[in-house]
Amino acid sequence: MDLYRILQVSSNSTLEEISRSYKKLALKYHPDKNNQDEQLTEKFKSITRAYEILKDPKKRSIYDRHGIQGLEGITTTESPKQQPTTRFRNDYDIFSSVFEDINSMFSRHHQSMFNQASNFPQFSTSNMKKHVEPLPKSTKVYTSDDIYHTTEVTLQDLYFGKIIKLSLPKSMKCQKCNGFGGLNPQTCRVCQGSGQVLITYFNQFSQMRQNETCSPCQGNGIYIAPQNKCLQCNGIGYIQDTKIISANVLPGSKNGDKIILKNESDEGRNVIPGDVILKIREKPHPEFMRDGNDLIKTIQIDLSVAIGGGPIFFNHLNGKFIKTIVEPTIQYDDIKIIEDYGMPIKQQPSLKGDLILKFQIKIPTLKEIPNLSKLIENLPKTKPVLPVDSEINEVVLTDPSSTRFKKRRIYDEI
Repeated sequence: MDLYRILQVSSNSTLEEISRSYKKLALKYHPDKNNQDEQLTEKFKSITRAYEILKDPKKRSIYDRHGIQGLEGITTTESPKQQPTTRFRNDYDIFSSVFEDINSMFSRHHQSMFNQASNFPQFSTSNMKKHVEPLPKSTKVYTSDDIYHTTEVTLQDLYFGKIIKLSLPKSMKCQKCNGFGGLNPQTCRVCQGSGQVLITYFNQFSQMRQNETCSPCQGNGIYIAPQNKCLQCNGIGYIQDTKIISANVLPGSKNGDKIILKNESDEGRNVIPGDVILKIREKPHPEFMRDGNDLIKTIQIDLSVAIGGGPIFFNHLNGKFIKTIVEPTIQYDDIKIIEDYGMPIKQQPSLKGDLILKFQIKIPTLKEIPNLSKLIENLPKTKPVLPVDSEINEVVLTDPSSTRFKKRRIYDEI
């Protein structure tokens, strides 16, 4: 066994060069970094034992002159009974002494609860030994937040119903690695799949226990070797992407209605996706106005139709033209109802509300009435009723487009 070859140095290397090479190799083959792989763990032990000998000038001198056989009986101080059980722990001790306060991938500086009080000294685990053991797997899962979105639809969409498609950004499972973060996923040997470990720090004076996230698997319980890490999600298992989702707007839906798409919110490890909640916003319609399940439409009719009655035609939301007969002597702002021509009732789409028609009368111009005097003679007249001895002021009506009216508006704005 060539110790220099194990540490990848030459026989005339300095102690500094040997230490530097050991640090590099120990980090590469440390068991915590390689999911406790047995072959790599043995390699880590060999590297540590080689360094233990070559860092000691006396042992190195004996090794250079007599080889590994010359070191039998002096390479360790443990008794035969103790050596098998403490050998691997000593390998960790050597690794810890070289890296000072870096005991392993789990090493961190900790302070006790008394550090918050200024009169207590700081408590550090950097120079303490430690024991790592897995914690029971937690079955706790979380629900991601709901995603809220408002979508605009036309009154005609609400009449017929519509399938709308939305493009929503969300966290999604990586399809390349199926959410594991890489290829060949294995249960983490350090935490046994729980993602959490109990670390016991100890020395000859004290002992402290602390729960921590498992570093090799980053708390996932699944270990992915570095060379197998998924490049698409960078080992996370989930990516930010855009998903096209469909929502069914039922006939008769109303402004402000909500459509709930179950479990379409953000995905994640140990996460139950929340819901996507769509709120309907109705766009104004140029001809129809909605009132519950009823539709309201203002209809302009000619004076001749208002007086004598007759047929009228108009376009409906259903895409068809409606024909109806107006009775004679309809008045301005009169209201008529066409039953079952309103909006579909959402719970029973075969039933519909009513269509409410509000009438306005189009007064013809003088040019459109050739025999105005004859028409006036035949129209009824309402005589004004005034109190006795009333004082009367006679005034002149002016068109709003007149110059004087415009000037007054300018003065009002000053």
